[in-house]
Amino acid sequence: MTLSNGQPKVLDDVVFICFVYNQKKFVREAIDSAINQTCYPSRLIIMDDASSDGTQEVIEDVIKSAPSELTIEYWRNDQNLGLNAQLNKLSGQFENTLMVFQAGDDISEPTRVEETYACWLANDRPPLIVARYDEIDESGDMVSSFSASAKPQKKYTFKRLVNRRATIYGCCPAYHSQVFNHFGRIPSYIINDDRVNTFRALCLGNICYLHTSLLKYRVGIGVSFYDDVAKDDQLYRLVTDAKREVSDIKCHLSDLDAAPRKDKKYISKLLMRRNRYVMWLSALEQAPSFSDVLRAILSGVPIKPVWKAYKKLRK
Repeated sequence: MTLSNGQPKVLDDVVFICFVYNQKKFVREAIDSAINQTCYPSRLIIMDDASSDGTQEVIEDVIKSAPSELTIEYWRNDQNLGLNAQLNKLSGQFENTLMVFQAGDDISEPTRVEETYACWLANDRPPLIVARYDEIDESGDMVSSFSASAKPQKKYTFKRLVNRRATIYGCCPAYHSQVFNHFGRIPSYIINDDRVNTFRALCLGNICYLHTSLLKYRVGIGVSFYDDVAKDDQLYRLVTDAKREVSDIKCHLSDLDAAPRKDKKYISKLLMRRNRYVMWLSALEQAPSFSDVLRAILSGVPIKPVWKAYKKLRK
């Protein structure tokens, strides 16, 4: 989408936000991908969470050579605050604006802004648009490429989202600014910020899914969710995930109170049912016995997820 002078069209109601922290090796390519779009956002905002590895110098060098038609803002923290604090800065910053997110080590396809924006307008400006992505390694080599023949994501519903049957495309989202304005700050105890934001978006309307790859997602680098000693321990992984999900549900229930919905009782029931399961799972110190499973079921913990966890841990 270009103007008569050959320059990309500037979309006044779009901002592109790149979250950066100690990504000197990759940040130039990441920012270049945001710059080399077929449509320009009204602003490209680079949020640097106090990088200390030379990332700042690379960013400043990229900005110097960027096209003058593109407005770039460099937001740098004096100290590391974490991703939630970075996200919380966006609350109240924009109105009726599409916010395209990218990490400082990923690469957006040139048409990402244009395709995402077209979807946003065609679907009455939904609270969230997600898209598929390719996976690349540290060197930029392809690990796994998206295929158009892959099974599309089913419609997002609260039942599927709460029960962890809906895929969260956390590396390639674009949010309506209302998601951050309406619900406000993400609590500091939250680790799964993408799950919280997806739930918040669904509380405000439909989530749109684009069955196309709009980003190259770098895998195998960054901070691991699990320590190296226990990363292959199935019990450790399940219990750790369950503890984080307990926090997610706590946040979901609070967000539900603020949501403009008429089906709050139904959603709350889904959350509380799921909470009984994750509370049980988060308290496990060893693989449960069959009698442990029976006691859990008799106490009101949902049968299906308990049985699934039992079979997984008894393999």
